[in-house]
Amino acid sequence: MNDPRLADCRICGARASILPLYSGLRDRNFAAIEGDFDIFRCGACGSLTASALSKHELRSAYGQYYTHHDGAKTRTLARVRETARMAALHGLLGSGGVTNRIIALLLRLLPSRRASLVRGLRGLEKGAGSQTILDVGAGDGTFVDTLNRLGWDAEGIEVDQTAVERAQKAGRRVSASELRDLSTQGRRYDLITLNHVIEHVDDPCQLLVDCVAVLSEGGSIWCATPNGESYGARVFGPNWVHLDPPRHRVIFTERSLRGCFHQSGLTSDSIPTQAYASPSLELGASLGLVVGASRLGAPWWVLVFSRIAAPLWQWWTARATRRYSELVMTGRLSKRGTE
Repeated sequence: MNDPRLADCRICGARASILPLYSGLRDRNFAAIEGDFDIFRCGACGSLTASALSKHELRSAYGQYYTHHDGAKTRTLARVRETARMAALHGLLGSGGVTNRIIALLLRLLPSRRASLVRGLRGLEKGAGSQTILDVGAGDGTFVDTLNRLGWDAEGIEVDQTAVERAQKAGRRVSASELRDLSTQGRRYDLITLNHVIEHVDDPCQLLVDCVAVLSEGGSIWCATPNGESYGARVFGPNWVHLDPPRHRVIFTERSLRGCFHQSGLTSDSIPTQAYASPSLELGASLGLVVGASRLGAPWWVLVFSRIAAPLWQWWTARATRRYSELVMTGRLSKRGTE
């Protein structure tokens, strides 16, 4: 393992403010890589940074990643759930038939589920129009496929070749192209989305710069990432599931993410949001790590408790602490400089 000490903060560049936060962490989320990992906090911007990895270690860390597996229990169940999801999305967007609109009305009785669907659209609203959309870190292309089925012109790029192969086998518009390749080709997009991607790279500000290079004038970037100042991060500490060492290279605070946007020439607007996944997942997985289990191997009583306690956890996080488990930020490029 390389010397984990960092010369400076990867976000704001501060040197003297980097201090150890957690040490000796293991990969207990996916058990893909052996070794101990350290987490550091920047006293200037508050962001968390992980100890360095070699290229071989980085490849190994994604060997068992979730984008490589089909999460559906059965093909039939997957089709039923997907049909219901698409009908609900069409209803929310005001498209489709009467059935879809009825489903949209019923969703008002399920505010948490409705909020999850709205969050899943990543800021997109009624009317697909002619917007071109690029999803960076598209995984197996599920989001890209959803947008295209809803009428948008969307494509995705992904560095994980296994995920790309899965996406292409399913007929989804995902490639292994890099942002700089798209820039060289003169490609431009009206909206670029990064859904829990920016925390996986060692130089996230450069990633945003590369995104800006393929953004249309007046275009926008939508970015979601774990919140290093969330209530869950504070309560569970080194056992917070979204630390995910060693895959998460940087955990942002709102201040540090906003700074990264500004460094890249973007405006920044934060959007209050609750967990990007089920609250019971954050609660159950983190509790599982507390009792010494892996993310996927929590005892049954932890899973049952987390299901029961999830509504209270969600309410307390949202209403009492306002420390949400993720940050969602949008930025707009109002004027492109000389290229």
